[in-house]
Amino acid sequence: MHYRYHGCLPWNVKRPIGGMLSLPRVHLSLSHLHLSLSRLHLYPSRAQLSSFHLQLYLSHLYLYISHFHSSLSQFNSLSSYILQISKVHRQQNIINAMTRIAEPTPLPPSAHINGTEKHQDQPQDEHKDNLDTFSVPNIQLQIRDLKHPGSKRFLGAVNATDLLTTGTLNVLKLLYNTPPNPETTVPPTSSVTLVLEDMPGVAYTVGHNDNNNIKEIHFSLSYIAQINPPTRVAPEINGVVTHELVHCFQYNGFGAAPGGLIEGIADWVRLHANLAPPHWKQEVKPNWDAGYQHTAYFLEYLEKLYGQGTVRRINEKLRVSRYAEDTFWPGLFGRKVKDLFADYTKTLQHAV
Repeated sequence: MHYRYHGCLPWNVKRPIGGMLSLPRVHLSLSHLHLSLSRLHLYPSRAQLSSFHLQLYLSHLYLYISHFHSSLSQFNSLSSYILQISKVHRQQNIINAMTRIAEPTPLPPSAHINGTEKHQDQPQDEHKDNLDTFSVPNIQLQIRDLKHPGSKRFLGAVNATDLLTTGTLNVLKLLYNTPPNPETTVPPTSSVTLVLEDMPGVAYTVGHNDNNNIKEIHFSLSYIAQINPPTRVAPEINGVVTHELVHCFQYNGFGAAPGGLIEGIADWVRLHANLAPPHWKQEVKPNWDAGYQHTAYFLEYLEKLYGQGTVRRINEKLRVSRYAEDTFWPGLFGRKVKDLFADYTKTLQHAV
């Protein structure tokens, strides 16, 4: 049998000279040497052995000794070669073991990558659906003129997604109890689109012609461009949008409520969202429905007088009944609105 190393040799191992080596040749050379020595011992005992034969046998002996030495050298070379291969392979196995990447540790049974289940140590209440969370309808942004200075100001001052999401949640939390609470009913507004366009005025809100649950807030780019100082840009945008979002989610007494009450409720929400501009102040006005911040402060007076949730009750009554001043306010507070406003005006006069 011939022994050959199959495969690629490492770069630092040299193949022995002579290529393939037949190991039995070493044993064969030793046999020849022993045979020649025996013949040398035998033939000198014969008287007729000629010097020619003696010389011939000595030559054979020398040849076999040389052959044996060569075979022994090749054997030693092959042994060294095999030892080098074994050493390199041992080193490579060690390196592979050191650089082998560890298998990932399996996740424990209580952990879930998608987060749909919680750790078993957490309270069971956290596993229940959060029924107290208001849902935000579809929200969109349209900018009619990107080159307008107001567009650049708007985009640099606020994040439209956060603006509409936070504003919507502020409105819902202030005007309504938690969604499953029967005392208040959130309107089915399905979509709110903020439209930035160059127009006079500040902003207005409308419902879609075919579906009043689809709302559009139109906001003046020219107004945004002239807001000063620059530090007021973001707060003013948030305040105006929050005010208009109220119109997307409030009730109006079947269209019969006075505009001053509708705008007053919107500014009351803006006031409670800490978005009142610095020029707002409580002033004595002749009419309770002067609107905007004037009516907002009157509503805040009623909120403090009759307790938290008073404005919610006003909004809910606008949902279930057609507004009529003579019956609307006495039905809520047992008094006419003029009398309530007169008491509010006195508090302002006494404060001066």
